[in-house]
Amino acid sequence: MPSLVAGARGAAEEVERLREIGARHCTGRGDLYAVVEVFQWEEMKREGQSIKVATDRCKGKRAAIERSRVLLAENAHLFREQTTVEASVMCDLEFQPEVRR
Repeated sequence: MPSLVAGARGAAEEVERLREIGARHCTGRGDLYAVVEVFQWEEMKREGQSIKVATDRCKGKRAAIERSRVLLAENAHLFREQTTVEASVMCDLEFQPEVRR
């Protein structure tokens, strides 16, 4: 029974974390990260491997979007037949630099 309680608590904490992420994206306030990631894809584009990540911490959503555009332009030369260059904005709760690098 203790494992069920711990599991329910963990699920509730994750739901709260996801709610807070959504709230931060909606308000656009706080520290957000501009993220551009380059992926190298296998021939059939079913599996990709991250080969480069460029990030910048920004104050607010608008600044993070603008900085993502700059990072995207700076890394556009890496776009090829077998690579993609993807831009996103993340809040501090979802940004994990040690995992993304």
